[in-house]
Amino acid sequence: MGIWQNRKQKNYKRRWFSLGTEYGAGSQYDFYAEYKKYLARDNLNMMKGYCSVSYPLMLMIIALTCTAIGWKVIYILPFVAGTAVIAVLHILLARGVGKSNPVKTAYLMVTIFNVVWYALVILYEAILQPHEPTIRGCLVFVLLAAIFNTLPLANMLGSMLAYVVFMGSELVFADAAVIRMDSLNILLSIMAGVYISWRNTESNISRKVYTDMYKAATQTSIIVAQVDLLHGTYEVLQSPDYMVDVLQTNLTTDVALQRIRDNFVAPEYRDEFSKIFDFETLPDRLDLEERVSFYFQDFREMWCQLVVVEEKRIRGKVSAVVAIVRDVDMEKRREMEYQKQLSDAVEEAKLASASKTNFLRRMSHDIRTPINGIQGMLEIAEHYSDDMEKQRECRAKMKEASGYLLSLVNDVLDMNKLESGTITLEDRPFNLMELLGESNTVAEMQAIDHGISYVIDWDNSHIDHIFLIGSPVHLKQILHNFASNAVKYNKENGTVTVSSQELSFDGENAVFRFVCADTGIGMSREFMQHAFEPFSQEGRDSRTTYAGTGLGLSIVKELAERMGGHVDVTSEPGVGSTFSVTLPFKVDTNAENTAKNDILESIDTKGMRALVVEDNALNMEIAQFMLESEGFVVYGAENGQEAVDMFAESEPGYYDIVFMDIMMPVMGGREAARTIRSMDRADAKIIPIVAMSANAFSDDVQGSIAAGMNAHIMKPIDSSKLKNTTQDVLRMSSMKKMTELEK
Repeated sequence: MGIWQNRKQKNYKRRWFSLGTEYGAGSQYDFYAEYKKYLARDNLNMMKGYCSVSYPLMLMIIALTCTAIGWKVIYILPFVAGTAVIAVLHILLARGVGKSNPVKTAYLMVTIFNVVWYALVILYEAILQPHEPTIRGCLVFVLLAAIFNTLPLANMLGSMLAYVVFMGSELVFADAAVIRMDSLNILLSIMAGVYISWRNTESNISRKVYTDMYKAATQTSIIVAQVDLLHGTYEVLQSPDYMVDVLQTNLTTDVALQRIRDNFVAPEYRDEFSKIFDFETLPDRLDLEERVSFYFQDFREMWCQLVVVEEKRIRGKVSAVVAIVRDVDMEKRREMEYQKQLSDAVEEAKLASASKTNFLRRMSHDIRTPINGIQGMLEIAEHYSDDMEKQRECRAKMKEASGYLLSLVNDVLDMNKLESGTITLEDRPFNLMELLGESNTVAEMQAIDHGISYVIDWDNSHIDHIFLIGSPVHLKQILHNFASNAVKYNKENGTVTVSSQELSFDGENAVFRFVCADTGIGMSREFMQHAFEPFSQEGRDSRTTYAGTGLGLSIVKELAERMGGHVDVTSEPGVGSTFSVTLPFKVDTNAENTAKNDILESIDTKGMRALVVEDNALNMEIAQFMLESEGFVVYGAENGQEAVDMFAESEPGYYDIVFMDIMMPVMGGREAARTIRSMDRADAKIIPIVAMSANAFSDDVQGSIAAGMNAHIMKPIDSSKLKNTTQDVLRMSSMKKMTELEK
């Protein structure tokens, strides 16, 4: 055992490092297979020591045997044969047999070695000296069972079998006293053998883990070196070809370190590299830390990591270290990219927080401004209660303030929908000329109110296809935003010029450009880069009282991109701005059906009965006023259930139309509409049902249509919109009644 221990102390740790450099960087490394080869070679080397020890043991056994039972050839011959077998094994091991397949060779050699000693010990102890109790045989068994690392389990099983044969022989040849003594010795030797084998296995596992960890580290390492801090020497265990001349073996550690610093490390990291690798302070730093680590770039601008770990201590002081330079370029760049993304995210969060704060501050100001105007005009109107001219002036200003307040709320809601991705574009037929006519009418009225000339540039307008399929609501919203901004930011007595042009047609889709130019205050070149960002406003130099939220152009840009188009702008401070949007639309091939309702005459609503379902008293009063102005007789219901009951109790055809709020107690408007449509009576499927709701998004409209309603009017209710929608649904109902009569 002493020979093996000395060998272990001398070469054990060096073996760990050399193992990591035996294979090329690109080889496939099998930890289990390589570890078995390593231990097998280790065991073959150890067996040479055991073979050399076996010769004097053989001579001692021969001498004891001959002394005890006489000098007879029959007793001496087995020991001579065993000695010959051990000698052959020794010669084979000395010649390095088993290099090509050390594992199989180790299995064979260990088995032969064990069989020889088991046979000789059993022959001597159990047969030649059966009446003399001894523990020598048991100790040999323990030795053979514990010394070999490659086959610990096989050795233990072989030893147990040898014990059984040994005890069987003694049962035949020995007396009871010897059997009892040897049984006790065997029990103790088994316990000792298990303990020794367990310790060897634990040591082997620890060695394997260390070897595997080292191999894994060296696979990504550029330089690996052992440094003796006491003597100032080093040994390079791994290095690239371009560092061979730099790291010569006859250099001191200080010189080698200086050459690595000057030839391998990038200039900006050299000073820090020298501080980290200061051999005078390194032992003290390793007392405080498990390892010293430093990231730097090499001469190729590739990221590396220097890691220095303790290898050995003398009298409690670190005397030797292992220095590893690893290639960590990919992981370092990923980490830097992650840090950049994290920094950008933090910066975006700060900007978002600041934007939110600015938004709330601006909303607070912009909402309070029109509310203050409305309240102020109410007080003025109350003060001049007998002055009708003053009353009209106050109402006009309150209408302007409430209109601005409504547009403000709509912009905020639209922007929220766009940012969350929940806005839904329509895909329905529409007449482009009618849409442009309505848009121009509204814009012209707004321009006249502010003393602005509104001009339609017919010379630059050319449209071949007027019946299209798309999202007319959002197209009208884009055009309204352009015209509104052109009026709002124009000069006194300025001009707004609009034009529409069909750019191309591929047989199915047509592309249009809509242009709005003004002679207003314009935008600076710097601000134009941010014009389409939310809440962007260059200044408050517009001529109107209510300047806006800075959301309009952001909404236009988002809508245009969702619709497959794009927005362009040119501007010059003090001269004006020109906005244009280019959008594709599918051409409607069933144009005749789309225009059918245009030739129908207006329906007389005087005396018609309208059922208005509204839970808010103020809204009920407004709706009743507007409908009675058109000649309707209005009947009210406070919730959907009451409306269903009133309709069910009425005679068929009693009500001509139903106006239904959506969000109500007891029963909502959509459920009430579905209930009415499901009734088994003639007018349930024909009567027009119009939704009147503050839910203003396109998916809300679709929800109303899906519930069986004919149209959806958004609150606050516009009287002209109410009138046009009522005419449309009554015409449709009239056509259905005519169709039913024809059947």
